[in-house]
Amino acid sequence: MKELPQQGQLIAIDSFVNSAGGCAANVAMDLAKQGCNMPEILRYASAFSASATRAVGTTGGIFTAKELEGFMASQELEINCMSL
Repeated sequence: MKELPQQGQLIAIDSFVNSAGGCAANVAMDLAKQGCNMPEILRYASAFSASATRAVGTTGGIFTAKELEGFMASQELEINCMSL
């Protein structure tokens, strides 16, 4: 890609390599250390990792703590745990 698209513009590319980091894993570990239960950890980690898709790259779109709390307060994500 010769240049990034302008806001709202879509461009075709032949391929895309994304070397995403471990943001959601870090969030999950921090929540576990604070005593959160597994469904709560999964809700936060899922929302946080999904926020990375808001911008090109791996960190430009991730939620701030305030954005994450606002998102979690406004969205419902049901987590069901089961044995395999």
